[in-house]
Amino acid sequence: MRLRTCLDCGRGIELGKRRCALCHREYERKRVAAKRARRELRSGSYGRAARQVKEAAQFCALCGQPFTADDPPVADHILPRALGGSDRIENLRAAHRSCNARRGKSLAPLTG
Repeated sequence: MRLRTCLDCGRGIELGKRRCALCHREYERKRVAAKRARRELRSGSYGRAARQVKEAAQFCALCGQPFTADDPPVADHILPRALGGSDRIENLRAAHRSCNARRGKSLAPLTG
């Protein structure tokens, strides 16, 4: 029987598999936990705050134009999460999906 090594622990495993049984169980446990955390983030306090911000706004906070069906509002983090910003309503504002994507993780406002 030909063997290869487990991606996580280096034990010998069957050819065609990526992880040994122990590492595979741990991998699946972490994957399911991460999926659950993402779901809770969408439906938890961030989800409520984002809905409130989007429902209350009529204009994009980044470009000042009204929202359209082609470019709907999304919740934009004033201080991006990647830079330490929170999901609290005080750190959210409504922006066009396209404006928010163009801005990315930067603190700089859009220009031109």
